[in-house]
Amino acid sequence: MFFVQARIGYHALAAELGSNQPVYVVPYDDLFVSDTERSLSELVAELTQRIRERQPHGPYYLGGWCLAGRVAFAIARELCCEGEEVALLAIIDMPAPRSAQLPRAAALRSFIDRLHWHVNYALHGSRQQRIDWIIGSFRALNWQVRYRAWQLARLFFRGIGRPLPQSLRHTTRLMAEAVRKDPATSYPGRITLFRPSERTFTRYNQWDLGWSQIAADGVDVYEIAGLKRTLLRANVIEVGRRLKTCLAQQPGLAQI
Repeated sequence: MFFVQARIGYHALAAELGSNQPVYVVPYDDLFVSDTERSLSELVAELTQRIRERQPHGPYYLGGWCLAGRVAFAIARELCCEGEEVALLAIIDMPAPRSAQLPRAAALRSFIDRLHWHVNYALHGSRQQRIDWIIGSFRALNWQVRYRAWQLARLFFRGIGRPLPQSLRHTTRLMAEAVRKDPATSYPGRITLFRPSERTFTRYNQWDLGWSQIAADGVDVYEIAGLKRTLLRANVIEVGRRLKTCLAQQPGLAQI
């Protein structure tokens, strides 16, 4: 099974899948060395080639956590366009493209629901839930501040016609920018989604995170207890168990 590089890593998940299930991580750190303005289609073409160098033909089993899930989705689309079979696309807690673009009334309801959730969680949650809420709030705020500052710095250097300094060539953020501009709105197969049971710090409140509007053959949703940050940490055993079941259901799973 091929997983797209993610900052959290897949060591624990690979261990849960067992030694009989090979796991390969597809890196993209080196794809921005010469050009920081590359499109997702360019990046995906190279990542797809890396996968096909390891396994020339399908069926393919792909996955990714968070941003890497969107990249894995784009790779799966590319493989399908090349006439290859993608037997499993496992996306771990990442919303579908454009799923955040809600009508104004729906967006208002979503905001009110989230505000109510936060107030209720902060005032009436257990001690551990309150601690999780505080930690999550600070992490979300810190991420937003750092990301917005990085975007402004990137715009500044682009505006003066200078290359982005090495210190600002954060590959995850560069990939996030490429993904954000991707217009993809369809997928010809089925998607397997793993999502946390608690949607604490997000504006995406659809049960399937919008993937049913994308996948032609539907979505299998597996809800894992806990928060986003625990999926591949404290709750990785459950994710691994569910993913092993999904893999076992695939006929003729190739042991690459």
